[in-house]
Amino acid sequence: MKLIALLIITAIAASAADPAPKKPAAPAKKPGAPGKKPTRAKPQRSIGDLALDEAKKVDENHDGKITGIEVSKLQAVYRNNPKSWLSIYDGNGNHSLDDTEISEIKWTAAPPPAKPAPAKPAPKAPPKKK
Repeated sequence: MKLIALLIITAIAASAADPAPKKPAAPAKKPGAPGKKPTRAKPQRSIGDLALDEAKKVDENHDGKITGIEVSKLQAVYRNNPKSWLSIYDGNGNHSLDDTEISEIKWTAAPPPAKPAPAKPAPKAPPKKK
């Protein structure tokens, strides 16, 4: 009986003793494909870039300048939407784009859009034998 009591006391004492300190677990890895680099956020476009994009929409000949009939089209665009990004070009604040203000809008000309290749004629079917 004493032996059983001694065994029980020893078991209780062993379980009550502080266990060896555990090593801290490694931080959990984020889900994703292994070896894949994280994507970066694209930088935001500046106000000047946004205004140029609006001006480029009326540049029909893709020469990097607003000339001729494009001037009146750009003025109409700004007149219809005075809160557009084109307002940064309105230097005198009269809520319309003058010719001098429009002449300052310039960018590097893009090549004109490629024309589609002409369609090839369908091959002729061989004549049927009778």
